[in-house]
Amino acid sequence: DKSTHCYHRYNLHQQKAESLFVTELLQSISNYTHQRNRHRILYSVLLAQDNQNNFYRETTYRELVKPYLDEAKKELINYLSINSVYDEKTITEKTPYGQGVEKALTFLADLGKRLGFNVDRVDHHCTELSYGEGKLLDIYAHADVVPVSENWVHKPFEPTIEGDKIFARGACDDKGPGLASLFAAKALLDNNKLNGFK
Repeated sequence: DKSTHCYHRYNLHQQKAESLFVTELLQSISNYTHQRNRHRILYSVLLAQDNQNNFYRETTYRELVKPYLDEAKKELINYLSINSVYDEKTITEKTPYGQGVEKALTFLADLGKRLGFNVDRVDHHCTELSYGEGKLLDIYAHADVVPVSENWVHKPFEPTIEGDKIFARGACDDKGPGLASLFAAKALLDNNKLNGFK
């Protein structure tokens, strides 16, 4: 049973704080994505929270994220199945990076809407998901992937699970970490951990 605890020591308002948080959601998805970039969103949120908030007390998020894990894994497989390589041959006004990238951005828009986020397609150039009002917290991830080489053992757009890992183009860069961030944000929002932030 791998530890899901991560400690960060940092200075905020000239006061030292030690915060423990359990990143089971990010770890579960990041186990699938070769353990890369697994702490991006929660660490950013911790740094941004107000010093007077009890959020800095040692808190366990294991139970917080459990309800989201199955859906997150299912949607990760769906997302990785999209061939979102830039394709200049299919560029139009509504598909400025080609049909594959547009399909991936549409997938994120539909998923974000189902999860309760506000959706802005920004003239088809990206998908912006937002929630609430207040101080802005930004998380960026890209939905396109680089072209596929000839050296793949697994089919790059047919996600293959082996043990606690998933093999597919974009699993590490950047669909896995991006989707992990989205579901982590959803868990925090549903549990009133981001009040006063957008």
